[in-house]
Amino acid sequence: MMRIILSKNSNSGIFEKGVPLGDTMISRLKGEVVISGEEKERVIAFCDEVWQKVMERTGVSFIGHVRFDLVPSFTKNEISKGEINLGEVGVRSIYEVNTEDPECAAACSAVYPENPLPAIKLARVIKENFGEKVDMMIGDGIVKKEWGQAFFRDLREELDLKVVENNKDSSSSVPLWRWGGVRWNEYSEFPLAIQEYLLDEQKNGKIFNTVYSAEEKNPGDKRHLMEMGISQGVPLTEKEFIFANKNSLVIKPYKGTSGKGIVFGEKVSSLDWKKTVEELDEKSYGVFWVSWLPQINTPAGSVGIDFNPSFFAIQKKLFYLYTIVRIDRWKIYRERGMQNLSRGAAFCGAIMEE
Repeated sequence: MMRIILSKNSNSGIFEKGVPLGDTMISRLKGEVVISGEEKERVIAFCDEVWQKVMERTGVSFIGHVRFDLVPSFTKNEISKGEINLGEVGVRSIYEVNTEDPECAAACSAVYPENPLPAIKLARVIKENFGEKVDMMIGDGIVKKEWGQAFFRDLREELDLKVVENNKDSSSSVPLWRWGGVRWNEYSEFPLAIQEYLLDEQKNGKIFNTVYSAEEKNPGDKRHLMEMGISQGVPLTEKEFIFANKNSLVIKPYKGTSGKGIVFGEKVSSLDWKKTVEELDEKSYGVFWVSWLPQINTPAGSVGIDFNPSFFAIQKKLFYLYTIVRIDRWKIYRERGMQNLSRGAAFCGAIMEE
């Protein structure tokens, strides 16, 4: 069973102001989300099954922090006495396996400083496998710039962490933590010269998260999920079908980030949709069926809720860390088409186990 337990002061709404991020203020849930151990283990088993298939398909080595962005389903939506009972948790679909060292632990550290467990659990796994001394090289991103210090504070409860400059002179004998997306396209968070440096240093076996060349099969490429039938896509050869069903489809970059490059068919004209599809680079973009988050009724109105388990992976082995949940007002979510903190989504933080 999964429940949203609201605070006593939630009569005035279920969200409260949290912390600034850029030009917006990220809201916090007035309360917490809890889940039974049985439900948690069921979702972990699903993620592990997906990860085994992805790793077998790609045949590559991987070490690093990963997050499974899931579209959940719930068997209930019962409101009573300050809590919302959502019943059993299922997985309706999967949006992506984020292998570019996601920012969710940093978000928890900044928005919920009273609960540093996500960052600390991540630090403990790293300490156990790489030792206490770790250097970190940081990519370009608003969460990293504005919330990084809160994240480092919590990581240093377990690690002797040193943030180093993004240049080739930063090489040292200790493991290097690459925090930021390496993508050989416009969505990368590092300059090309640093990406090439990281890829070269990778040969020395001291870098995590694993860096891949443009030609290698990155486990985080959304193409794998589509071609294995784990997420439902439509071949670009079926253009007439794509044109006719535009309101149920979405275009996504296979190696994107933070909702960039996404086009929802229902939000553009038929002419613009057709033009976009005709011009798509089939090596970089795919067409997927839209799978909306479940709409949950609360005392303060409808919200959308997602479910994102996070792990540290060493090859095929997943070490469970935590699950983060984002909850946002339904109207805002449907207008944006996504829940992303860098675009102003409300945040619920890490889920608690009953």
